[in-house]
Amino acid sequence: MFKGFLTGSSLAITLSAIALTSLGILIIFSVNPSLALEQLIFAVIGVLIFILVGNFDYRVLSNFTFYLLLISIILLLSLFLIGLEVRGAARWFDLGFFRFQPSELIKPFLIIILATVLSKKGVNRLSGFFLSLLVSIFFAVLIFKQPDLGNAIVFLAIWLGMVIASSSNFIYLALTIFAGFFATPFVWFHMVQYQKERFLTFLNPSGDPLGTGYNIAQATIAIGSGNLLGKGFGHGTQSHLKFLPAQTTDFVFATFAEELGFLGVGILLSISIFLIYRCLRAAQKTTDLEGSLIIIGVVTLILFQTVINVAMNLGLIPVVGITLPFISEGGSSLISTFFSLGLVVSVIRFSPKTLT
Repeated sequence: MFKGFLTGSSLAITLSAIALTSLGILIIFSVNPSLALEQLIFAVIGVLIFILVGNFDYRVLSNFTFYLLLISIILLLSLFLIGLEVRGAARWFDLGFFRFQPSELIKPFLIIILATVLSKKGVNRLSGFFLSLLVSIFFAVLIFKQPDLGNAIVFLAIWLGMVIASSSNFIYLALTIFAGFFATPFVWFHMVQYQKERFLTFLNPSGDPLGTGYNIAQATIAIGSGNLLGKGFGHGTQSHLKFLPAQTTDFVFATFAEELGFLGVGILLSISIFLIYRCLRAAQKTTDLEGSLIIIGVVTLILFQTVINVAMNLGLIPVVGITLPFISEGGSSLISTFFSLGLVVSVIRFSPKTLT
């Protein structure tokens, strides 16, 4: 059961994921020990799912694509009926002992669905391209209406990364991107007020420093005050004195930078880059298009969320509420990321003529 995880790329990916998760639990413990214990429990569950998925032949999953699509639609639609509403957003199911966020689970489902569609329907055929686009937009719209702009963008990014990697018809892609620009006013019109304020604050950060601009101002202060070596574990003033909001979720990177400094951030990002590199190497070595697309989908997911979260903390883009993979507190996100990474190991182990 564990043999396939102890060699080559699988071992490197496993150790990288565990290292990142450990750093995440460490920084959460610094702020809130009880939350760190919960995160540790979710990490154990995530690793078990990672091992289970890694031992399951990904090629069999393509036979269940329709059912994954059906389950995803039911889960997302059910949120509008029985979802737990928190601060005006219905993104979770309250299971009593655990708040389950369906959009996180559906991320690896989407990757499997898109890989199947693009490989079976043909990457350069109109049917394959637009069917994959239709599924992605449908999911993104349902998530956007929760409202959850951040994860809606992630779903579209996954589609874009997989389509580009599949060498789909450039004309189809260019026309789709062109149409997307024209759809921007429509998206803006349907955004809720706080989402619009975040974008306006990004354009004018000093316009309301104690209101809409407060979060990003505190994040940049925390990051800047960390300097080279940080203020020390457990000594971050912005996070521990509660000036920094969402210090273990959306702005956990700022907490990390404040306490562990540029050196700590360098270690964190180096491990993330190494993980992505090993995944890309695995995608390059497989001769199976579906398997390669699955890995690219997972890489896009991890890379996009990492870049967006870090850029958001630095004030380089508007705040959109995207977690930092393996680091941010949240059971659904952590388990989903381990699930996705398990798919990568599955491709490495079961893809035809794959070298490790």
